Formats: sequence, C-alpha cells, structure tokens
Amino acid sequence: MFASAAGETRVLTLLLDAEAKRGKPGGGKSGAAGPAAALEARDVSGWTALHHAASQRQTAAVRLLLARGAEVDARNRNGWTPLMLAADNGDEETVGALLAQGAAANARAANGMTALMLAANKGDAATVEGLLGAGADANLTTRDGRTALMEAAGAGSLEAVRALLAKGAAVNAKTGAGVTALERARRNQESAEVVEALRQAGAK
Repeated sequence: MFASAAGETRVLTLLLDAEAKRGKPGGGKSGAAGPAAALEARDVSGWTALHHAASQRQTAAVRLLLARGAEVDARNRNGWTPLMLAADNGDEETVGALLAQGAAANARAANGMTALMLAANKGDAATVEGLLGAGADANLTTRDGRTALMEAAGAGSLEAVRALLAKGAAVNAKTGAGVTALERARRNQESAEVVEALRQAGAK
C-alpha cells in the first residue's frame, strides 16, 4: 500500500505482477495470494491500495490500480470511497479518473456525506461541477440534514453555489436543527455575493 500512496507506479506494477505470478498454478505459494488479494487487502482502517492512492493525489497509481481490477467503490470503516477522498482533497484529476471507471457519484459515507458535499465543503467549484455532470444528486442529505448547497454556502463559494442551484438544489432545505444554506452563508463575513445569489434563487 505504501507504493500506492507514494505514487510509485513502477514499483506498484512489479508488486502486482509478482502477485499475479504467485496466483497462477505452479506460480508459487498456494492460498489467497494473487492480484485480486493484493488489490482487496485492507489496513486497520479498512483502506485499500486504491484508497491510499486516491488520498495522496496519485492519479497515475489510481489508474493503474483500476486497470488491474481494483474495486472502484471500496469502502473503509467510515464508509468512505476513494472518490470521496479525492473530492475531499480537491483533486479534480483523480475524481475524473474514478468517475470514468464507474465510481458511484452518490455513494454515501456512514454519516451520509457524499463526494459532492465534501467538494462543496471545500468550496471546490470545479470538482462540484464535475460530480454534478456525472450525476451527483444535489439534494442528498447527511444524517443531520446537511446538503451540498449548505456546505458550499458555508465555504463562501459563489461558483459552487451557482452550479448546485442550476442543478435544482433545494434552496430552503433545513438541517435537523433548522439551519439553511442562507444562514450558513450569513455566518461567513466574506459571502455577501453568495447571500445575494441565494436570495435571488428564493432563499428565505
């Protein structure tokens, strides 16, 4: 997994090739050894090699692992997929690579967070737009009722807010505590334009 996190694609290729050889009849030790076992191996937090590569912006390693059959939507103990990690990092390139291989844009973590919410929370408009283009639902909520629009508004990202509104994000949705996107925007002293955009969209 270290090779995945470090982006050492040559080393990673050698390791996967060695596992493939071990997994063939007559190739060495018997048992669960083989490329599939290596790709599915998890650390104590439930992370696979793909999780590690995605979390470290190692797009080339991500592509190599996917080409070798890594499970694109593998989940760690908190329910996070590699796509969520890449979105949380604002890594548009890795997000695109994962989506191109069928990553579930609407996968939800244990707390209900999605890749879209994570990108919105960082104010990453480019990644938000990419996820929306891949079918991410702008109106999914976390367990406590937060939406991607609330996260983008709280981050003060006008571009992300506009992208979400254009995809039908519910402007007046409320959390379990009654907080709206407009209230989140008002808490950010540099979000005057976001507040105005939300009001024009019908925020109350």
